[in-house]
Amino acid sequence: MGRIVVICFFSLFYCQCKVEPTLSVEFLNGKWKIVQASRDLKKTETLNGAYFIFENKVLTTNYMGSELQTPFELNRKSITQLQPEKIMFEAIIEKNNNLTLQTTIKGTSFSFTMVKE
Repeated sequence: MGRIVVICFFSLFYCQCKVEPTLSVEFLNGKWKIVQASRDLKKTETLNGAYFIFENKVLTTNYMGSELQTPFELNRKSITQLQPEKIMFEAIIEKNNNLTLQTTIKGTSFSFTMVKE
């Protein structure tokens, strides 16, 4: 009888847990538009219209001005742009499924909050 109570408790507890989206190729695939950006913790408008497109382990983006196409690596909590130089972005999936990427480039911190189109 005790085992049944324990099994029921853990089953109920498990069902109550929300399934959070995980950083995966499937989650990333598609076009992400930057809706908010900061440079050195200060909000910036210069990245309005910038985007990240993830498709088949290839990243297409214009966050540096001109369009760039580069392979990328995906880890549990980061995305690494491999060319022309390696840049690692810490990836945070927000509660509303927005994606925030944070990185430091040449001593300057950047944060991009994006929505999937």
